[in-house]
This record gives sequence, structure tokens and C-alpha cells, in this order.
Amino acid sequence: MPTRSWFELREIHPGVWSLSEPGHLEEVISYLVLGRDRAVLLDTGMGIGDLSAAIARLTRLPVLVVNTHADYHHCGDNHRFAEVAAHPAELPRLRQGWTREEVAQALLRHKIWRPLPPGFDPDAYHVPASPVTRPLADGEVLDLGTRRLRVLHTPGHTPGSICLLDEHTGIFFTGDTLCPSSILGVGEGADSEQLLRTLERLGGMAPEVTRVCPGHHQTPLSPDFLVEAAEAVARIREGLGRVEPAGEGLVRHRFRRFSLILPGTLVKDAPEPSPGSRARVATPGTPVRPASGR
Repeated sequence: MPTRSWFELREIHPGVWSLSEPGHLEEVISYLVLGRDRAVLLDTGMGIGDLSAAIARLTRLPVLVVNTHADYHHCGDNHRFAEVAAHPAELPRLRQGWTREEVAQALLRHKIWRPLPPGFDPDAYHVPASPVTRPLADGEVLDLGTRRLRVLHTPGHTPGSICLLDEHTGIFFTGDTLCPSSILGVGEGADSEQLLRTLERLGGMAPEVTRVCPGHHQTPLSPDFLVEAAEAVARIREGLGRVEPAGEGLVRHRFRRFSLILPGTLVKDAPEPSPGSRARVATPGTPVRPASGR
């Protein structure tokens, strides 16, 4: 089975390609953005299929990899490229890579529903340490020739998460900062309050955005997705909305197209919140009542 069977390539706008991995539960999406002089590859996927081979079919331009963050399923094929850029806060994780033990859960049988590419060895799967040749700063512009991508530092999911805005077309690449799935404000390096502030900031960008291109599941989405995210933060801060347990010390705030997993504990003696009612839940910045048994 050729490499293209693992990836689905789609030109979502002239000179902008999505490269998705629909055979895995994560449904990761990377993006190739073509300029006159060079190309940017936003993230490199899981490292299961050979993404560099897919890129070679689309362009002969020099390619700069830009990582939106250092989670393993967004930097899996970094090692196949000579130039890699990321926010400085992500450099330690990118240079460390991910061990076989750290990523073993990605290959559980229920998470894969497409044949693995020939030559891929599940027993050896890991994400190698990757070179980082260019640190990126908030507000920095990547000039590709006829196309400029502006870097926005959007911390919260990870310390160095970034989004990129195509200044000419208004296409906005959001990585894991905002996607139509579970958005994590917990985990390695996560800061839930920073994530909420970031989503509030993105809501204000909707007028200059034409399409939202997230790092998982569906692309592109309309700019009202940014507004929906900011409104969700407002509801969380007001104690409104649908909230449910998501593990010890965690709660899931559910909204129409996504959910936010944040630190918190539902108060055991509180009545079940109805739609539109106040949910008695500890949110970022609020003291948390210890869960029973702790």
C-alpha cells in the first residue's frame, strides 16, 4: 500500500493543502502552505506514514517545518526535514523526542482503522528528537514570497503553542489550541487559565479570519468557531453550561462543537445542573474541594 493511502491530501484553498491521517483516532491534520519562494509545513503528523514523500508529490520548493506545539502526534516526522521552527518554550520537548513507552498507547488496536503503511514497525514506533533551527516569536512574520504567515503565541494547551494567520487569505491555523474535539487545559506544561485567556483573544480575531484550520478532525471551519470559543470561556467563568467529571480532579465543559477539559471537581452535594443553570464546579482560580477518597 503506497504512502498516500495513509494520508488524505486535499487542496482547501489555492496553494494550501491539508494532509490528514484519517486512519487513526486522532485524525491529525498537517498543512502545506505554498508561497512563490518557499513552503511551510505546519506540523508533521504522527510519524506513521512518510509525510516527506507526500510533500514531495506536491512541491519542489524548500520546506520549513513549523510546529504548532511539541505533542508527539504533531512532530512525528520532523526528523525527515532539515529546517524546523517552533516557539522556544517547545524546544526542550522537541529536542527530547518521545520514547516508545510514551507513545505506545497510540497504537492500541481500537485507535487504528486503516492498514499501517509498509515498512512501518509498530514495535519500534517512537518520535525521534528533531532539529530546531529557528525559534519563533509572537508577531513574527514568515515571508514565503506572495504569502505571509504571522505567528501568534497562544499558550495554554502547551507553554509554546502557536497559531498562524495567513495575512493575505485570512486562513487561520490553530493547531490544538482550538479544534473540534476535546481541548486540553491539563497535562504536561498546560496552564488552564492561560488557555482560557488565549481563547478569549482568538474570539476577537474573527473579523480578520476567513477560515479556521485546526489540527484535528475537520477542516476548514468558519470564523464563528473563534466566537464560539470565546463565548464558551464566558460561560465557564460565569459557572454556566454542561459540566461532567473527566477523571480525578478534572472536569469536562461541553459545548456544541468542542469541549474543554480543565482542573476542577464537581461538588458532590450539588444538584445536577440543567441546561443554562449554574454549575457548581471549581474552575481555574477557584479553590477546589478535594474529591472523595483524597
